[in-house]
Amino acid sequence: MEFMGLLDRWPLLLCIVEVAVLAVGAVLLIVRYDGNSKPTTNPSVGQDIKNMIAEKPNCEELWMACGGKLHPGWLLAFRALAFVYLLPLLLYNFITDGPSVFYFYTQWTFALLIAYFGIAVYISSKACLHLRERKEKNTSARKRSNAPYLGSEAVEDHEAGYLIRDESDRASIQILSSADFQRKNASKVLESTMQTIFQVSAPAVLITDSVYWLLLAPLFSPATLDQNFLNVNMHGVNAILLMGEISLNSMPFPWFRGAYFALWSILYVVFQWSVHLLGLQWWPYPFLDISTPWAPLWYLGLIAVHFACFGVCLGLVKAKENLSCWRSLPRDNLVEEEPTKIYSH
Repeated sequence: MEFMGLLDRWPLLLCIVEVAVLAVGAVLLIVRYDGNSKPTTNPSVGQDIKNMIAEKPNCEELWMACGGKLHPGWLLAFRALAFVYLLPLLLYNFITDGPSVFYFYTQWTFALLIAYFGIAVYISSKACLHLRERKEKNTSARKRSNAPYLGSEAVEDHEAGYLIRDESDRASIQILSSADFQRKNASKVLESTMQTIFQVSAPAVLITDSVYWLLLAPLFSPATLDQNFLNVNMHGVNAILLMGEISLNSMPFPWFRGAYFALWSILYVVFQWSVHLLGLQWWPYPFLDISTPWAPLWYLGLIAVHFACFGVCLGLVKAKENLSCWRSLPRDNLVEEEPTKIYSH
């Protein structure tokens, strides 16, 4: 399709206006809520241990499993399994069908989900390794000090992942925490990228699978859609793995991060418009065709579906956080309220 006579193509103009308004709104949300974040400051070595426990650094949310109810190694294992399972599927699809597979939004979303699990594996493995090193250092320090075991006074430090048994442990945690903050600030970009990708890929997977099974499959299957192993994985198993990730991880889901999801889909729409501007005639999804008078309504409908899918993901995360079996106890309780009854080792 050639973009000629724009004034005569009012559906195209309306679609451009709709997408532009959505893009501007998304950028304003990002600038307003994500553009003024302050860097984390180092805790002083003499900081009270209770405050160190209560003030959880944001990066802990990236690898903590079930709000601290499970060892982070379980989340690492799940993420590694998902990455190892999904990556060969995308590679096989790319090798057999060529770069043209990325003409579809499904492949964009599938690749984004794989990128998320890849980064998540790195973050989780790094955290688990560091927790193990810190536990070993703390054990060595306790042995050198010959401190007695004070079982009735033991409290669990969720960040360190082991028991604080005496004052030497507390001092070692303070020193290690200072070094931790340096490492966390150095990897801030990667951690922020991981959280953003998660909050984009979750609703993107939901909208991809919903459109496929509720719209495309009933309309075109079995005439043009081949329900093979690859298709089922890209429009079904991906959602199952994503739901598992949502259930296990401890990451928040701020509503304003929907702006990144909107920009992700806008990027795909602009890509489609660009390749059609270069002369390509075929649309991978009929509702993206801007040559019909119904195009503006289709695009408004797509915007509404995006809001709905992000709302579903937001609701799932909020519901998970409100489950008593998932929600962690307040961190103040770790120090003040009979820790031996909370944690039995």
